[in-house]
Amino acid sequence: MKPQTTSAVVLLTTACLVGAVWTHANLTSTGHWRPSDAGESPQDPAPFRLTGELVSVSTVPVEGSVLELEVPLNAQVRKGQVIGETQLDAMPAPAAELDARRNLAAAAAAVEAARTQLQDAEARVSAARARAEDTRNHLVGAEVAAGEVQAAVQRDEMLYREGMESQLKHDEALSLQQSASRQIDTQSQLAGNSLNTMEQLESQQAAAQAALQQAEDDRRAAESAVASPQAAAVRSPVLAPADGYLVLRDEFSRDLEIVSDLNRQVETRIPQSSLFAVHIGQLATVTLDSQPKVVFHAVVRNIGDAQASAAGAFCPVTLSLTDASGLGNDTARATITLQ
Repeated sequence: MKPQTTSAVVLLTTACLVGAVWTHANLTSTGHWRPSDAGESPQDPAPFRLTGELVSVSTVPVEGSVLELEVPLNAQVRKGQVIGETQLDAMPAPAAELDARRNLAAAAAAVEAARTQLQDAEARVSAARARAEDTRNHLVGAEVAAGEVQAAVQRDEMLYREGMESQLKHDEALSLQQSASRQIDTQSQLAGNSLNTMEQLESQQAAAQAALQQAEDDRRAAESAVASPQAAAVRSPVLAPADGYLVLRDEFSRDLEIVSDLNRQVETRIPQSSLFAVHIGQLATVTLDSQPKVVFHAVVRNIGDAQASAAGAFCPVTLSLTDASGLGNDTARATITLQ
């Protein structure tokens, strides 16, 4: 009777093992085998399905709220490139108003100082013009006198040659001619110096006029800032934090980010106990809640190490979409069917 008992135990043990395997293969939950339809055998399980999220490949957030973009969305940018402007946090209203009033007082003082400098420059130009006119008159007088001396010398020269003029008288006439010539040279130099000085002072006057205009513009800007302190808030350029494509991260907050490229990937996780159902390079199909009627194709690219959680140990899985054309940049819930 002992051989019969041993055979019965072996048959019972085998039946238990088969039942356990069958039960494990038909667990029902996300990330596990679905129950088989009637007529299916344990060797013909249903496709393995997981839920996950459609994400961009690699993202870097853009710090700050961009008020004005200088490049369009989805444009390729380089790290450090100016992509827009942001307005820095404004100071509290009382502090901003006080600062604006101080700026206005300084601008008003600058206007008065510039006006005084312009008045001084105008006075110097006026005096220089008077001196230039005076030296010009002296030069004209010297030229007239030199002409008269020249005529007298010519008459004395004729008389001297005819013997009707003494040597002494002739020498005096030549001396007067030389003196008149020197006087013309002196007055010409003085007139030239006066003209150069006047031109320099006129240039200074023009600069003083421009400084006054700028000071008045600054004062008007300061007056506007006093009337509206928030308008004086500083705008700062926003630089791209990395190479990639500029995309909209959130439609409501208008937050931006840089993605390494516009391809997409799906992230999910699988129970550690079900790792036998997935491998690198495995093909899969993906449907999105946002586009439930469209089927995308994907490939398993990475399987991470198990991570413990309250629900058990799970391994992260990353799939790359092979036909992501037409997809936007928003994330979406995804259903993955492993093949």
